[in-house]
Amino acid sequence: MTPEAKEMSEEDWQAGFAKSLGVFFNGAAIARPGEHGERVKDDNFYVVFNAHHEAVPFKLPPQQFGLRWIRVLDTAVDVAPELRRSIFAEVVKPEEQVEVKARSVVVFRCID
Repeated sequence: MTPEAKEMSEEDWQAGFAKSLGVFFNGAAIARPGEHGERVKDDNFYVVFNAHHEAVPFKLPPQQFGLRWIRVLDTAVDVAPELRRSIFAEVVKPEEQVEVKARSVVVFRCID
């Protein structure tokens, strides 16, 4: 996805200046059954990669991908483990814009 939460076009993939993208991982789309033939399901994740030398504003995916998201990893944030829960507790809504720091990766997990 582009920083505007749109599916990337062929033109987007070819742009030499494009240094940021988001990837949606659908936990309900796991095709392989579990060890006992059961359906396997995981959480949905949205991973944002920003290789640009400046921060880039990113929109979270539309509501069809998830209703509420929390940041579970941010490589630009260096905090003690005991403080992570309070820093990453902020709930982000669909299509809400978040700033992703320069040269960092942010992982959001859907909580709905």
